[in-house]
Amino acid sequence: MRTRLTHSMEVQQVGRYIAKEILSRLKELKLLETYGLDELTGPFESIVEMSCLMHDIGNPPFGHFGEAAINDWFRQRLYPEDAESQPLTDDRCSVAALRLRDGEEPLNALRRKIRQDLCHFEGNAQGIRLVHTLMRDESHLGAGWRYFKIYPSGVVAW
Repeated sequence: MRTRLTHSMEVQQVGRYIAKEILSRLKELKLLETYGLDELTGPFESIVEMSCLMHDIGNPPFGHFGEAAINDWFRQRLYPEDAESQPLTDDRCSVAALRLRDGEEPLNALRRKIRQDLCHFEGNAQGIRLVHTLMRDESHLGAGWRYFKIYPSGVVAW
């Protein structure tokens, strides 16, 4: 059975292979130092592997079909086209906090942007938001998203 996890693990293995190949060829050409990788080969491989494992983190189940389902769900409730119409009383948005209101133009501009954003869900952008939020809030969550390893060369990788 293939799952997102097996897919990500396969991508990680391919990424590791490519990283090792790049490092091997740079070493043969004596270019590791030129690119500042002479003492960072381990961290380089780790970053590539981590990136490969995380490449699908924001994507919903069923890939692009899942994105389309999320977009349709929000459109049916937020009516983003109503956010551009006048009068404001014609706004059919079912989320009270995002409904446009007379005399609240600065907030209405924000509400319009939020509605548009929610109706244009994109998995990769969501992944970036997820990782950014987790890293920003790690101290509040008690999660240690950073780790370090001391390599034989004495370099500390974060």
